[in-house]
Amino acid sequence: MRMAIIGAALSFAATHALALDPAQWQKETAKAYAECSFGAKIVRIGREAGPKDFQDSRACVESKIDIAKANFQSVVPVASPGGAPALKDYFAAWIGAMRSIPSFLNMSKRAADMADASNTQRLNELWARYEIGQ
Repeated sequence: MRMAIIGAALSFAATHALALDPAQWQKETAKAYAECSFGAKIVRIGREAGPKDFQDSRACVESKIDIAKANFQSVVPVASPGGAPALKDYFAAWIGAMRSIPSFLNMSKRAADMADASNTQRLNELWARYEIGQ
């Protein structure tokens, strides 16, 4: 099932890679983070997370990372020389933030909300750095 999802996602990414500018790509990465993060938060409501929940969370994260990686290759050439390093910094931090999402399942609601807010703030700061460098 996971491979089918990834295959469909990469197919979508390949057809849309040429149309993305950095701002569109950033919006897609922010949406992907929000989707996987929200999914992890929903699981925690009213019950303990089980092995399938962790597996589903990791699958969400990895499929979104695969899509973003496929699109990133077409975004970097569009970025200005001054903005490219900041774009790469944003992407590296985004991957780290995405991979932290499954750990939200082990946290209290408050701790997960704080980690989520911290990730979001960091990504916003790095995106602002990219925009300034343009």
